[in-house]
Amino acid sequence: MIYQHRIVVLGVGQLGSRYLQGLAKLESPSEIWAYDVSEEALGKARQGWDEMSSSTQHGLSMTTDFEDLEGDFDLAILSCTADSRPRLTSELSKKVNVRAWLLEKLLAQSSQGLQIIRDSIPENAPAWVNTPMMTYPLYQQLTPKLNGAPVHANFLNFTGVACNGIHYVDFVARLGDTEVVGVNVDGLRGWTPYVKRPLFFDVEGSMELSYSNGSLLTLSGVSANRSASVDFNIRSLHDDSSHWTIFEQEGRAVSESEEINGQGFLFQSDSTPQLVSKILSKSDTGLPTLNQSLLQHKPFLQALLEHWNAVMSDRRTELPIT
Repeated sequence: MIYQHRIVVLGVGQLGSRYLQGLAKLESPSEIWAYDVSEEALGKARQGWDEMSSSTQHGLSMTTDFEDLEGDFDLAILSCTADSRPRLTSELSKKVNVRAWLLEKLLAQSSQGLQIIRDSIPENAPAWVNTPMMTYPLYQQLTPKLNGAPVHANFLNFTGVACNGIHYVDFVARLGDTEVVGVNVDGLRGWTPYVKRPLFFDVEGSMELSYSNGSLLTLSGVSANRSASVDFNIRSLHDDSSHWTIFEQEGRAVSESEEINGQGFLFQSDSTPQLVSKILSKSDTGLPTLNQSLLQHKPFLQALLEHWNAVMSDRRTELPIT
């Protein structure tokens, strides 16, 4: 069979396997490679792939041997964990030619890791980071309601401040085309193993971020699933009447005078086909570029690392988060 595209996925754990299921839905026949150090992960990912009836038009090769990856790839998806992403990005860029990159968050566990990623991807190769809140229908409708004005956003009581907080950091940054200028972690408490990935840690409590346009963002949460319901709200600092309460799971946002409705979240297996098609056709992805995301990641990671070293018994240069 003649394939129109070559795609490689590095890391096929829970998230990577969802990417593969999404890639199975691509309309254009593609040659897809999946790499992981774990035979078990590859086996589970293969089962998920085989469940997709559309997968038969594509070719899937799976390997634990990095040396098997050869030739040119139209797209590389880095869905591995944050501890290995800088190294694998560097090794892949040295070994093969990659025309476009899609990286999962968190990008890395340290500023040094971020720099390795930046140095590894050629400037002429487009690269995006998958923090897609602004592409979700609910937030697409909410964005114009705020008119690009500075906002005070609160995303409270969610699981995984360190792991998931970057989604909200990115949303507020791109909402007002602004940059993070300060991070206050005085409200954070201790670090504990993260419920979804026990080999990694997350932190409880709250943190506040300030932006160059005057926007403020408060994040708070826990590192384990609890019964507390999330509290998402956002208000314009230029219009007192523009104050929205967001019910993400229900797919609605409500102000004093209006309600908007739309999906507040998309599963990766569902969003991947359209996203990858946009990348391959050189269309707007709606995602932040790598350079945009690096500006968000650097102060976020640095503040969390300083907090770890202030409250934990061991001093680290890399955060054990993903």
